[in-house]
Amino acid sequence: MKQFHLFLHLKKHLAGKKFDDDDEVEEEVMTWFKGLAEDFYDSGIQKLVPRLNKFWTMPATVLKIKLCTGNSFTVSLL
Repeated sequence: MKQFHLFLHLKKHLAGKKFDDDDEVEEEVMTWFKGLAEDFYDSGIQKLVPRLNKFWTMPATVLKIKLCTGNSFTVSLL
């Protein structure tokens, strides 16, 4: 699974920065989140709609889901 759109931007924002402790990291991340414009979130959510529509209209009858833990499970779609 690809990384979430939001976290790619956060990763770019934090690239090359040095922090002395976890509190500094948390403060920087919170400042970054608060500075994002509302349209950033809205555009990301709007991109999900076509992806979900494509997924739900697939003719597949079985969906295999792999978790980030390496485990997987199978779901039968009716």
